[in-house]
Amino acid sequence: HTEGSTKRAFLVSEAIEGYSIEDIRKENLDWDKYLPTIQLMGEQLYAMHQYRIQHGALYPDHMFLNLDTNQFRLIDFERSRVCFSSRTAIENDFRQFLRRAEGIPTEAIDLLLEPYQMQYRKLIEKLKSKHYFPKIEGINE
Repeated sequence: HTEGSTKRAFLVSEAIEGYSIEDIRKENLDWDKYLPTIQLMGEQLYAMHQYRIQHGALYPDHMFLNLDTNQFRLIDFERSRVCFSSRTAIENDFRQFLRRAEGIPTEAIDLLLEPYQMQYRKLIEKLKSKHYFPKIEGINE
């Protein structure tokens, strides 16, 4: 569509059913119901990262969970890219996510990161200590 000298593009997609992790946090929903889907999300993110794919905007408001279907959706892949290594993709994505994870229960974070523990344990510990746990009272004090 062109208005004068300005060009505009519109992207239309189907509606995403469910709640974003940001919605769950803001609306104080019961996290326990979402934990199995969060665990599944962690497994699928791990698979994506093994192909060295970085999402590029892994924020809580870009991660949608649907309890009815036990599925999740990621949105906003326009910043995604293939990295030199899986480790780089993991570090960049979870640095972004964990900076915005205040108010998300530790159990949910641990389930999301569980698939990474065997191969990337030290990296995950580093990311959690630098970006997530300092924001929570009583941990690392």
